Amino acid sequence: MPMARFVKMYKTPDNTSIKGLRAMTTKDVVPVQTLLNEYMKKFKLHITFSADEIAHFFLPKEWVIESYVVEDPET
Repeated sequence: MPMARFVKMYKTPDNTSIKGLRAMTTKDVVPVQTLLNEYMKKFKLHITFSADEIAHFFLPKEWVIESYVVEDPET
């Protein structure tokens, strides 16, 4: 598939319907770690992420990964 077609096919909208959506930053590492580890406890076999692992795997890196969080407008 040509790159132009790929980009057109998978383009995301400029605006989302999700309020409070923003790119993940270093201040989000600990809250993401807490939420992800709590979610993973639902499974019998799961990984427990450290803060360093969350930062390594999930912080946005240009041309590698884009990570977003939803900020609660009430807090």
